[in-house]
Amino acid sequence: MTSAKQTNTIEGDLVATASGAITEGYLVKITTDTSDNKMRVILPTDVADVTPFVALETVADGANVAIRPLSPNRSVRVVADGAIVAGVPVYLSGTFGKVVTSTGAGSDTYWSPGIAETDVASGGLVLIRPVGRTVVV
Repeated sequence: MTSAKQTNTIEGDLVATASGAITEGYLVKITTDTSDNKMRVILPTDVADVTPFVALETVADGANVAIRPLSPNRSVRVVADGAIVAGVPVYLSGTFGKVVTSTGAGSDTYWSPGIAETDVASGGLVLIRPVGRTVVV
């Protein structure tokens, strides 16, 4: 029996309004426009920002953008900000929206969206298995 508490939920890809230009393959986070209280997505502004979606297309500020939730049951392709080899954790890059294989030199908090499943050169799309976690170094 289905619980009435779990009705009106959303599964699969979504469409949101872009707050700023968004590039395909970049990780994005949720924000809210105070004028209408609707969900919007924006590029992260800190390496610790939780980014639960990947953009499926490139759009301009204010346009609708297709986004895919990060879920362990479905891998996604994300833009690499450096060479990446399969099997290593990836972290949100200081070039926000991309991923790298190491944290910065200093102590900080980082968002790790998952584990690389393929090798890729810098600028390519790396296939990751989403297993999001916050890492403190």
